[in-house]
Amino acid sequence: MIKFRLLIALIFSVSIGYSQSYNQSSILNNYVAEGLKNNLQLIQENLSVDQRWTAIQEARGQFFPAISLQSDYTLAGGGRAIAFPVGDLLNPVYNTLNQLTGSSDFPTELENVNEQFLPNNFHDTKVRVIQPLFNTDLQHNLNIRENELAAQEAQRLAFKNQLVKDIKVAYYNYHQSEQVFATLQQTEIVLQEVLRVNQVLVKNQKATKEVVYRSEFELSQLAQQQAEAQRSVLATRNYFNFLLNRPLTTPIEIEEVSQPTTIELTSDSIQAQRALINRQELQQVKSAQQASQEAYKMYQHRRLPTVAAVFDAGYQGFGYNFNSDQDYWLAAFSLKWDLFTGFQNKARRQRFALQGEQLEKQISALEQQIQLEVNDNQQQLQAAYRAWQAAQKGATSAQQNFTVVSKKYQQQQATLLELLDAQSTLTRSQIQTTVAQFDYLKKSALLESSLGVAMNNE
Repeated sequence: MIKFRLLIALIFSVSIGYSQSYNQSSILNNYVAEGLKNNLQLIQENLSVDQRWTAIQEARGQFFPAISLQSDYTLAGGGRAIAFPVGDLLNPVYNTLNQLTGSSDFPTELENVNEQFLPNNFHDTKVRVIQPLFNTDLQHNLNIRENELAAQEAQRLAFKNQLVKDIKVAYYNYHQSEQVFATLQQTEIVLQEVLRVNQVLVKNQKATKEVVYRSEFELSQLAQQQAEAQRSVLATRNYFNFLLNRPLTTPIEIEEVSQPTTIELTSDSIQAQRALINRQELQQVKSAQQASQEAYKMYQHRRLPTVAAVFDAGYQGFGYNFNSDQDYWLAAFSLKWDLFTGFQNKARRQRFALQGEQLEKQISALEQQIQLEVNDNQQQLQAAYRAWQAAQKGATSAQQNFTVVSKKYQQQQATLLELLDAQSTLTRSQIQTTVAQFDYLKKSALLESSLGVAMNNE
């Protein structure tokens, strides 16, 4: 019976240990940091932000001059031509001048010219510089890209906030499953000892054989619970490692810390205002709204002209001869003014105006949703704390009841059914305490996430 009493003391210490809570440990912080570094979906969000940044660089580049090297070489034959009678016009004149001057200085055998329109063996090689001088689209386009970047960054931060919450909840779920499984393991030790004691009683003819059968039945029922608890341990472990982008079978380190003795809650209105400031989902929609406003202004300013300067410098002539006879430069100013576009710009302005109104309504709805979420999570946290405190008291009472009944059973003053009922009640109370404990921690993580401060503790 000494071994039986030691098991009672052991189950008592286990029940007290499970009533302890866990603050946010350094190990959990390290896991959160690892998840923020390695999570695949967050990596994709980071790449999306980088893509938005390259779009800004592209928009800024449109303010600078565009410099290009252009070269055309033309071979042609046939086609239209122009006949110019140079010989018929000048030969008689030059012949008369030679007679008057008594010389042969003037050519008298000039041929008529038949020049085709298509140039043959002709090249135009130049450097062209185009510099926008006045174009309202450029600034608006840059502002749109900057707001899109802000929206993408807000989406990334919102996902980080969600990821931190998911990692914490997954960690608590795994820890809860581990503790439930440990409770069932300890229960098995007690039931095995009860079976051994009953077998001794039957052997000594102090009890009938049905007490052995009942003990074996309780052990078989417990085995089913253990199998389900073990499955839960593996499932929660795999999901936690998935969030951290680690091999699914990687062991998870657990650290115990002290529990809070009181719960501190701020008023709902203050918490709601805090959430409206911190939640990146709101900033994401507001940035999208600003981008829509910039698009509206861009099409509003399309009624203004665009002006650009063009400068060419290069070589042009027959044959590839880069010399002083072929070099040239040319400067020009280009103005484009759309006088009528079939009311397209008006339709685009209307589209972005309606989009802006839609986003304004979305902001209002999101603010109400966040306020509702914060209030609900805070109330759930308070209820979870009370449930946890009640479960601790229940576990203490169940432990005391099991101690009393077990002593009576040793003295044959209590039946086996009473002992098994006390043990079953103790096991349920321990599991309920574990569930309530981690439910409180998970509700705390949900409240942090709804306030937008889940990452502030990292």
